[in-house]
Amino acid sequence: AVLLRVYRCFCQEDFTKLNYWDNWLSATRETAELRQQSWQMGRSLLNLLRELAPARDNLPEEANYATAFAIGASHWQIGEELAVLGYLHSWASNLINAGLRLIPLGQTLGQSLLIGLQPSLLTATADIISLADENLTSWSWGLSFASMNHETQYSRLFRS
Repeated sequence: AVLLRVYRCFCQEDFTKLNYWDNWLSATRETAELRQQSWQMGRSLLNLLRELAPARDNLPEEANYATAFAIGASHWQIGEELAVLGYLHSWASNLINAGLRLIPLGQTLGQSLLIGLQPSLLTATADIISLADENLTSWSWGLSFASMNHETQYSRLFRS
């Protein structure tokens, strides 16, 4: 939902409000590891956008991943609904890919899982587009507790 707001801010060149939403995203990342992950992915995507669209001089130096994704979608004039759906699909793909590495699922089952998620991703996209600012919340205490434990482990396969 914040991605959609950042997308609109970038289209309107409202960088004050864009920074507000990017800071909102940072505040919802309760652990250092989750913030670092989002910032690193955002930096990487912004660097790619600078390479692909060097004429853009209004890109932020740093941003969360969702912010960078929204900026890229806005720049290439990808519609709001497709931008949100693409973002949700990319996260689902990443989670399934991590599962393929950790669990012997196999590529075919992984693709079947992703196809099975399409109706849920479409529903989530519609819900996100209709969500009012005052109804935005972050409710991820389970993820926060898991991240607190994970970021202090001696060895890890993934950052988060």
